[in-house]
Amino acid sequence: MRTLTILIISLLLSTSMGFSQGYKKATTGSFKKLLIGKIIDGHGTAIKFEKNGKVSGSYVKNGISTPVTGTYSFSKNKGFCWDVTAIRNDGSHKPWGYRCDPLLFRGVNYAKIGGWEYKLK
Repeated sequence: MRTLTILIISLLLSTSMGFSQGYKKATTGSFKKLLIGKIIDGHGTAIKFEKNGKVSGSYVKNGISTPVTGTYSFSKNKGFCWDVTAIRNDGSHKPWGYRCDPLLFRGVNYAKIGGWEYKLK
């Protein structure tokens, strides 16, 4: 009985530790490894981070998909910054503006940019 109790407690502790992995602030190394060449996906947004410092993708609002394009950078001083423009159906451009957002990673599958969590693909 004692062995069974120890086994159950060990199992519960190891399971809860796997689920408690928190977010870590991005470094230059983690940025290059986890974001460049990947797609962030979530909240109707899918944006790919190309190796050349450009982003492209789309976001969906009210059932309408809108292409987006822009640039990104990462530095020790500013952290993660990007400048994205949405291209409307009529061809006009709506800049989202240049901004620097906090970038955090949770494991290798999730990124949090400016408070929004995205799956990395």
